[in-house]
Amino acid sequence: MKSIQKGDLVKFYRRKTPGLGLVMKHMPDVIKSLNESHQLEILCNGYQDAKTWKERRRVREEFVEKSGIEEELANAFLLYNKFDGSLAGHKIKKEFVFISWVKRPSNYETTEIRDRFGWYPAKWLQKV
Repeated sequence: MKSIQKGDLVKFYRRKTPGLGLVMKHMPDVIKSLNESHQLEILCNGYQDAKTWKERRRVREEFVEKSGIEEELANAFLLYNKFDGSLAGHKIKKEFVFISWVKRPSNYETTEIRDRFGWYPAKWLQKV
């Protein structure tokens, strides 16, 4: 199967309402796009050293600021990889796409997501 590219129509194939969206941007590897190759390692170490949730939040914000990638993508990367200070044993989602939703998909208990645009892991999507 070919990977998802800019301009493709996609859907969330595992949702009750799969939606329909247009891929506006494609980031094949977020980690390779970081300003410094060891930025993720710095984030993990800083997060593990933090003792309070405020310190952890500051470490995450610092990563977003220094990563060199756009803020929404950096936040999506951290969110969808369930970052908790350790990446050991995780299959890191590296490929992300920015989608403009024509028909918004459902999400858990809601009938459709609120956002019209957003970054999502490419593995969650299927070409239409």
